[in-house]
Amino acid sequence: MNITFEVNGRDIGIAGDADRTLDLLAIDAGVPLDRRCGGKGVCRRCRVLLGPGRYRVQGVDREVPEGGEVEGFACLTRAVSEGCRVRVPASSLIEEKGQIGIDFRTGSFQFGARTRRLCVEVPAPTQDHPRADRERLLRAIETGAGMKDVRVPLTMMRELPLLLNGVAETVTVTLSRFNHQWYMVRAERGDTTDAPNLAVVTDIGTTTVVCALVDLNTGAVLDKVSRYNQQIRLADDVASRISLAETPAQLEEMRRLVIGESINPLIEQLCARAETEPDFIHRLVVSGNTVMMHLFLAIPPVHIGRIPFQPAAHVHEQYWAAESGVEIHPRGVIDLVPAISGYVGGDLTADIYVSGLHRREQGIAALIDIGTNGEIVLAENGSLWAAATAAGPAFEGAGLRHGSRAAEGAIEHIRLDGEGNISLSTIGDVPPAGICGSAIIDFIAELNRRGWLTPAGRYVREKLEAAGRAVEIEEGGHKLLACVLADAESSASGEPIVVTEGDVAEVLKAKAAIYAGMQTLLRARGLGFEDLEQLILAGGFAQYVDLRNAMEIGLLPRLPEERVESIGNGSLAGAYLAAVDEDACRTYQTIVHRPRIIPLNLQPDFEDDFIDALSLPEGDAVC
Repeated sequence: MNITFEVNGRDIGIAGDADRTLDLLAIDAGVPLDRRCGGKGVCRRCRVLLGPGRYRVQGVDREVPEGGEVEGFACLTRAVSEGCRVRVPASSLIEEKGQIGIDFRTGSFQFGARTRRLCVEVPAPTQDHPRADRERLLRAIETGAGMKDVRVPLTMMRELPLLLNGVAETVTVTLSRFNHQWYMVRAERGDTTDAPNLAVVTDIGTTTVVCALVDLNTGAVLDKVSRYNQQIRLADDVASRISLAETPAQLEEMRRLVIGESINPLIEQLCARAETEPDFIHRLVVSGNTVMMHLFLAIPPVHIGRIPFQPAAHVHEQYWAAESGVEIHPRGVIDLVPAISGYVGGDLTADIYVSGLHRREQGIAALIDIGTNGEIVLAENGSLWAAATAAGPAFEGAGLRHGSRAAEGAIEHIRLDGEGNISLSTIGDVPPAGICGSAIIDFIAELNRRGWLTPAGRYVREKLEAAGRAVEIEEGGHKLLACVLADAESSASGEPIVVTEGDVAEVLKAKAAIYAGMQTLLRARGLGFEDLEQLILAGGFAQYVDLRNAMEIGLLPRLPEERVESIGNGSLAGAYLAAVDEDACRTYQTIVHRPRIIPLNLQPDFEDDFIDALSLPEGDAVC
């Protein structure tokens, strides 16, 4: 039995299997289908058009007649007859590019690269002093640079006899800090100190991966690139990936997707743009949440998903690139920013360092990384407290009828005027194809401000109808009231783009988790939002959110705007500092032991706080 997928006008044939759903067959065929819920049938992103043939949809047989086409979801459908043809619309494919937060700041630091190039003069051996190649080279390094106890790994030792060749040589060595000692990772004849000496620093997020190319001779950031974490082909959130990684084969596939399909292509892109080679990259520093670090190393994260949520390690050793699959110099060093706990990762360690929260001895401040996992740190008169709350992927468009990641065509901002006119702006200034997280926050805020929504997130029908934007959508056997943002004629897909009451409810649940997490953490310390002297926002998503609108919907507390600060991609900044500042690395090791974790599920008020936060706030009171 054979079936054909039609993707972007191209036919892809594959052997069918009536026991496997279409989404799994699509993956086998190399179709980048959006399965952000991991094939559970809840995200509605794998919409396909079923051509003539017989199908089994959730156990019920269905026949599509010749010339017909029926909408379905790939993860819920099996092809059971020969020659089925399945059309995959562009909106059901994973976006290759998007608007991803890549900007970061570091503040002042003491530059001291942890990988260095030195030119030394190595004397020839003599009959009186027939010193070994290793001894001659190490003495030259000590004499020329004052560096003692340099280690030479076996793979490097194998190169020394032919390199030195029993004569005096001018040699350039590359030394990397590895497990608290200097290791020789490269040696070549002549003075090549002007050759590239590079690092790649990486933020691995649940949804996105960002890489920056760094000149280790100067500390300059040469370029930054990003793409979606290709693990989203299999699962959208952390919990789903933990479940998927329970077998060795699936764990290896997760590792392959994040390294082979995400990081390595970004490294290749950086090198092409800088006109250099991956062999000149001598260091890779990785920051991210604890689960992403486990999957990067192909370490089973299974226990992070179970009480008491312990990781295999929160502080990792350093590793050689040759054992990781990352395509840089094989003796390149892999560093991982240490994590605080199973659900408070190295990205938060980096955020704390970059924001200076660990140095704050007086006053009350909080840091929040808004994302799939809302991680929160409270600084209280020199003490640190931390918590994590599962916000889910709604802010990335998942679970919304026309939700989208921040890719070209996604609606990124929305405004509603006093006459009820809605104005949209899209990424790339092209016809709208969906709505991303920053825009859905704008949408709910604008409607709440104008009285188009009730506190429970229900539309005021007469206002929608008066503006000519009301429509009823059938979903799951029920009719939902929806607001039309773009009609069929103006949208990229040829169908209206709408926001249903169900979509609003999903966003309210996400914002409630973050707001209630902050509120419960503060209350556990006898504090309230009014006590916050500073609120620090971290993460790429925070860079694109309208602060006033985030407060309007109750995602953030209503604080004076001068008390709120954004540090951009603190995780990437922390990875950069780990490559160029030895003090940062030492401080990370102390930071991870400082926060006391407050498990929100054990706090008696969290559930009530969450339920209260599901409502939209009323009034304009500021703390």
